[in-house]
Amino acid sequence: MSIRTILTGIICLTVAGAAHARRIEDWSYQRLLETSDVVVIVTLEKVKAWDKPLPLPLFADVLEAKCTTFKVEGILKRKLSSDDLELVHCHWSFI
Repeated sequence: MSIRTILTGIICLTVAGAAHARRIEDWSYQRLLETSDVVVIVTLEKVKAWDKPLPLPLFADVLEAKCTTFKVEGILKRKLSSDDLELVHCHWSFI
């Protein structure tokens, strides 16, 4: 494979990636604090599979839901009802 082919491939991938990118705003810590509902300092406790059905049944075969539990170490904004915080998130299961 020639260097010209490799460079062409890299340029095509770079341009294609940039063409579909969206601009992400830079937010100051002050703006994040003002617009957030809860601000906490946490440590990771565990990650487990989420056993409830996904809210997006169309993607159920390619998405895998996880439930991550955090231990709340400090609260910067708003009180929580417990010392643990659970975050349900999905990721592509075929990767």
